[in-house]
Amino acid sequence: MRLTKSMKQAFVRRVMDDTEVINYQQQAYDLVESCIQEQMPEALRTVAQDKEMRKVLNNHYVEVEGFSYLSIAGARGLSVTPAVNKQIAQLHDMSVHQQKLREAAQDRLNVAVEGCTTLKALRERFPELAKYMPAEKVKEHPVPSVTGVLSALTAAGWPRPQQEAQS
Repeated sequence: MRLTKSMKQAFVRRVMDDTEVINYQQQAYDLVESCIQEQMPEALRTVAQDKEMRKVLNNHYVEVEGFSYLSIAGARGLSVTPAVNKQIAQLHDMSVHQQKLREAAQDRLNVAVEGCTTLKALRERFPELAKYMPAEKVKEHPVPSVTGVLSALTAAGWPRPQQEAQS
């Protein structure tokens, strides 16, 4: 079966979707949120830690290294400590590194897949990725329609009357 461009793109997308991605931005958010909440007065901290009560607090943006600004409930006038900023910078570096690795792997896979014109060639090149490949299409030959055949024959004069058939 010949591979179309969309089949190749779908194959690459399925492989990349199954590749692990670590959410460093969520880790940074959790780190900033805990740092900010440690600086809050006890009464405000209790409200900020409760998922339902947190809705009454205004969200404020906190500037952090690498991830721009993060919106944290009740963070007005509070900032991230230098130690936490350093940890966030490391998380950002790991995020950038992960993204570069994923892009490089996807580029290499795209190049390798573009060299395959058939599903057979793709299977031979990447047997371990068979579960992400499109299913082989079975050629179906249309079955001729048999409905209405007898009525068409009858309209055409079938069966011939017995006396004409013997003469």
